[in-house]
Amino acid sequence: MLWSGTRLTRLARLGVVSALAGTVGYGWSSTTREVEERERGGETASTSKGWLSLKMGEDDLTGLMILLRTVRNIVFDSSSLGPGISGNITRVLDALSSSPTLVNSMLSAGDEHLVRWLLDQLRKAPETAERKGAEHILAQMLKHPASARLLLSHSDLFPALLDYIVVNKFSDVSAALKEASRVIVLGSPSSPRVVEKVLDTLQKTHAENDQDYSLSHICCWALACWSKSEEARAMLQELESLAAISEVLSKGPPLEDEDRAMLLETTFNLLPCAESASAGTFEPSIVKKLLIPIIHNGAHAVANLDEDLLACTINCLASLLEARAIEAETMQSEIDSIALLLKLISKTFFIEADLCKDPLRAALARFIRASARCEDEFRIIETEIWVPRLMTWLFESSKPQKYTQASNPLGGSKIAAEKVYKNSLEAMISLMGEERGNFGIQIAREWLARFALALCSFHEQEAAKYERGGATIGMLEERVRETKDASSELLSACRNATITAVSPPKLPPGVQEVDANLPKAYAAAAIQVDEAVASMATSKAMNALGDLLSDNRLSQDWFLKSGALCLLHKIASIYHDKPLSEDQVTSLDKVLSRLLALLSVHDSCKSEMRSSEYEKWLRRLSTSTNSRVSSNAERALLNSKSKVSVSGKCLEILDGVHLLVPNADHHIKLVDSCNCNKDGSNCDIEADIVFVHGLFGGAFSSWRPGTVKMPSESQQSWPAMWLAKTNPKLRLLSVEYQTKVFDSEGSQHSFRELTSKMLKKLSAAGVGQRPVIFVTHSMGGLMVKEMMMQGAESDGDIIDKSIQDIVTNTKGVVFFSTPHHGSWIATASWNLFYIRGLKDFVSILRPGPYLEELNDFFKSFCKARDIPVLSFSESDQTHLMGLSMVKAEVVPAESAYPGFGDFHVLESDHIQVCKPVSESDPSYKKVETFIEKALEERDAGANTTN
Repeated sequence: MLWSGTRLTRLARLGVVSALAGTVGYGWSSTTREVEERERGGETASTSKGWLSLKMGEDDLTGLMILLRTVRNIVFDSSSLGPGISGNITRVLDALSSSPTLVNSMLSAGDEHLVRWLLDQLRKAPETAERKGAEHILAQMLKHPASARLLLSHSDLFPALLDYIVVNKFSDVSAALKEASRVIVLGSPSSPRVVEKVLDTLQKTHAENDQDYSLSHICCWALACWSKSEEARAMLQELESLAAISEVLSKGPPLEDEDRAMLLETTFNLLPCAESASAGTFEPSIVKKLLIPIIHNGAHAVANLDEDLLACTINCLASLLEARAIEAETMQSEIDSIALLLKLISKTFFIEADLCKDPLRAALARFIRASARCEDEFRIIETEIWVPRLMTWLFESSKPQKYTQASNPLGGSKIAAEKVYKNSLEAMISLMGEERGNFGIQIAREWLARFALALCSFHEQEAAKYERGGATIGMLEERVRETKDASSELLSACRNATITAVSPPKLPPGVQEVDANLPKAYAAAAIQVDEAVASMATSKAMNALGDLLSDNRLSQDWFLKSGALCLLHKIASIYHDKPLSEDQVTSLDKVLSRLLALLSVHDSCKSEMRSSEYEKWLRRLSTSTNSRVSSNAERALLNSKSKVSVSGKCLEILDGVHLLVPNADHHIKLVDSCNCNKDGSNCDIEADIVFVHGLFGGAFSSWRPGTVKMPSESQQSWPAMWLAKTNPKLRLLSVEYQTKVFDSEGSQHSFRELTSKMLKKLSAAGVGQRPVIFVTHSMGGLMVKEMMMQGAESDGDIIDKSIQDIVTNTKGVVFFSTPHHGSWIATASWNLFYIRGLKDFVSILRPGPYLEELNDFFKSFCKARDIPVLSFSESDQTHLMGLSMVKAEVVPAESAYPGFGDFHVLESDHIQVCKPVSESDPSYKKVETFIEKALEERDAGANTTN
């Protein structure tokens, strides 16, 4: 444009600027005298009329942009402007500064001439219109966060504003900058001189008892912002800013709580982090100077219930602990003061309920973590007070998202919640790692008990939302009740063991005179007894927790995030140095291995379980002579190595599916094959043999050799001893399910529900990818028939293809005393005899339409698919329910025969019918031959098809 360059004469500039000033409502005023007269008449920038008072459209905005560019060009060349032109430019900018859009446009060009010009006006005499206008312009710009951020990005502006505020207290600029500090972060200082200026101003303000708190606030804000920048932090540390800050915190008039928090935040940021901390980082004298004001400010925060200030205080103390800067020998009084501060916090914030917010929780958890990592003489945490709080924070912050409520009354950002989780978990691990006595073990046990109680509390709340009466809710309530009772018992045992370890009981007076060693022996015996009680309570609680976690992925995930692997490993650590033998396998080993198998299906723990530490532990458990322990450990190892294939599926051996030969090589080959997106055909497994027990049976106890009168899980099953030796390419699986026969025993899934769950678990374990043969006992045979019926349903939207594959690949079924046509034990006469009602689950054993329909289906099913069937029947009477005087034939031969297939009557009772005495037993030989023949026919059929 003709008038946009430096060739304009001074007179032309005066005309242009006056015209612009008139456009925005100020008229043709070009002299200071006219401006003053206008201001005396009550017209100020805030009451001006013009374009900016109208609703702007696109054309108006474009016009104002042109106007801004014009004004900017004139300002750039305004070094020789007279007071008239400067005054009109000030008025134009004053009017434009009320619009954030226009201000951002004006500042985003990066023209420092504009900022410098404004600063030049601030240096003029206070009574000049240019000075007043510039002050109002800056105040207006600072009111808008985006504009303030752009404005303060100019390195020269903050020092100049600080100088101006020091001289002109209670100004509009001071108030506006204070408001801007709440929403923006100041950039790095331009030079050390600026930092020195801020520190000096802050110290002088307090020394002179200055009442302009805006100035103190701005200085504290600047230091807090700079301490977050690595470059600026180094500058602050070189200038010994901590000494100046500690002096300000400990002397002078009281600061506003917000300013205290910012100074403590600065202190926290300037202290070295735990990774870079080392002994001797600080001089003890400097640390003592820091500790006194930090503790005092903490007490002030407690008195005023200021959580933000208190969080900064605790973070500073944690940083000093992590830096090993607090010395017990020379700072005992300060350590006592810290302990007193913690007591005040516990009494103030946790009287009735834990209502502190996430930032304070994160700070306290960090402090506990730092304290736990110190030596014994630094112990200033009362574990009986803080450990339960710490566990509560850990469980709340690790809860799965689906378990959390939509709104959190305590509020807090996601970042703060993550800090609570991280610090709480690390603090618990640090406390659990202590080696003094059994302290770490007791922490792990209490951790386990409190998590179980937290899980029970959640499930109780969830169950209350649904109507009672259903089997699922009923079973959940029973498991919650059992877990709650066991966990409460464990907590009590932990308290007793801790009290006994700290203060062992003493013998009555006079006994010590008999033998001087008696008191020590008595105390040791008491400690040993309480430890044994705690160990048994731990096993009981873990067993109940395993039942509650079984088949509940979200609860398992919660347990994992709460530190499950660490606490389980700690609980098991007392057995690490002992060889695992038949006599030393305890109930604790069983529940430990089961929990590890439950958790091993989660991706979040697979890599950790594959680590050398955990794999070595699981390998040792997998070689146990106890069948359940070895199966669970091997399941955990296999699940941890399993990966999701391209199809989206992952081989998982879930709770309720056991490996009868855990150490067989083909297990890991199957996992590797599935990981490579293959169907498992190249893993040296010829077929899956699935064993299904009946009522009162078990995955291992039902299949013991008949020579074992009192079956134990340390005795191998006959399939593992004989069948695996005959054909090592058979994968032998045994399913397990809980059954409750009588109404008084509690809730139970329906027969169809239980069968459906079992079918899905077998599918997850890869059953159906190769030929399948079922070997069943009693009700287990009915469950397999129900499986075939469910899997043969034609509705593809309901039945998964992998489940249909189980049906398709079933090549034979063996029945041991299965009541195909019902059993008299489920009739009314038995109910009257035993005076206990039978559950609906068992009612399917009654002769009736369901069993006949099921048998008719299975008969046509086997005929259509040419599936061979082998059936056995008992001939001896069985002792009923432990009543030695009452014997009866449970499943008569006419009911054990399905009406087709091979049928044999054995000289055995109902319990022993599925337990061959030896490898030469006729019943075993028939089963072995049946399996071989069924697989041969499968191979022959496959060759014919090819």
